[in-house]
Formats: sequence, structure tokens, C-alpha cells
Amino acid sequence: MADDIKRKIEELAALGKDRSEMDLWLGLLPAMTDEELQALSRNISREFALLRPAGADAK
Repeated sequence: MADDIKRKIEELAALGKDRSEMDLWLGLLPAMTDEELQALSRNISREFALLRPAGADAK
């Protein structure tokens, strides 16, 4: 799960999310419990929804 979250965090940074916040999340990952990782994953999903234009994932 942590590797998937790392990838998503890097994608958020590429989309323009504040890099310092992304670095903070990356630094905290090793100490997070499974429950905290799940909560972070949900938060990241919300961030994607806010940053990606509507229909950007449609193919």
C-alpha cells in the first residue's frame, strides 16, 4: 500500500500540489499504521478529484 501511495503523492506533485506538503507525507509514510495509510489514501483520492479537470481520466 505504501508504494502505491508514494506513486500517487509523486503524481500529485506533478499536477502542481505543494511539494513541501508532499515531502511531509512521504516522510511520514514509514511510521504510519495501516489505518493511517488508508486515511491518507482516501485524502489523496480527494486531492486528485480537486486537481484533475473533469473528464481527464476518460478514454
